Amino acid sequence: MASFPARPSRSDFGPDVVDTQPVIDPTREISAARFQLMFHQLAGCGLLVPRVAYHFTADNPPALIQRVEAWNPKSLVAAPFDDPNLVRNGVGSYTIEYQPAITDLDGNAVAIAFQWAMAFTAAEDPTTLKHALAGVSVADPSHLNVGIYDAAGALEDGNDVVVVAW
Repeated sequence: MASFPARPSRSDFGPDVVDTQPVIDPTREISAARFQLMFHQLAGCGLLVPRVAYHFTADNPPALIQRVEAWNPKSLVAAPFDDPNLVRNGVGSYTIEYQPAITDLDGNAVAIAFQWAMAFTAAEDPTTLKHALAGVSVADPSHLNVGIYDAAGALEDGNDVVVVAW
């Protein structure tokens, strides 16, 4: 869809569909009401599904484990789908730096502007209290800031972290 990764609205899928005649063979035809339901559900999924998931080891230096982006369904890694920069700012503080824009299906540059993000520690002992927080950079909405904390609330390294962003 042109302008992806912008969030699709119902109107992005075209006008409301209308039956020109009744459905005669439901095994080969679909009603307008069913199309409407699918378009509404598809637009709703576009609003609810994160645009990126990024799994990394928060260490010095940090290491990418896996990443997926909604605009890269084939999981390509060559340009323009290069890995985002993963920067360690200090103990337990990291920034994931996506490029400010990607190319849509029509060849136009579309800004990556995340609205919000969440982070979780992964593969940790569930009896040990640790947590991670993520947010969108105020200076550049294509960057995600991540903090990883121990039980006492101090920043720490050495955890696997998953970040999802919308």
